[in-house]
Amino acid sequence: MYRSFNMIVIDRYGGFLLRGLEREHPECQPVERGITMMTAGDPNDSRCPRIRRYHPQFVRALRPDPTAADWSGWIRLLADCSEPAETSLNVTPSNGFGTVCSALVALGTSNSLFSFAAGPPDRAPFHTIDPNWP
Repeated sequence: MYRSFNMIVIDRYGGFLLRGLEREHPECQPVERGITMMTAGDPNDSRCPRIRRYHPQFVRALRPDPTAADWSGWIRLLADCSEPAETSLNVTPSNGFGTVCSALVALGTSNSLFSFAAGPPDRAPFHTIDPNWP
C-alpha cells in the first residue's frame, strides 16, 4: 500500500521535493530559490487557504537576518493564530491536529542557523541550536 507524503531535502546549494503520490515510486523535483511554502499539495499552491493567505505576507515581511538571529518578521507570521482557523499557520490543537512546535532554518556558507520552539510559536520561545553540535 502506498502513502502520500511530501518531504523537502535542502542544503545551501539547492533543494529537492520528494513526493509520494500513492502510486509507483516517489517523484523528485527541484525546489526553486526563494520562499516556498508546503502543505499536503504542491509547493506554493494558492488553492491552499494557508498558502494563499501567508505566502504573500512572507514575501513582504522583513527578511530574517541569521547573523543577528533576528527572525522577528517571520516569527510574527508563524505565531499568528487569528481567524479563520482553516487559514491560520498556528493551529490550535484539536482532535489530534495542530501546531505543536516550530523551526527556523537558515543555510549559508558561514551563517547557518537552526532555531526551535518546543511548542506553538505564540507560546513557546525560539532557542538557537548550534548547527555544529555535537
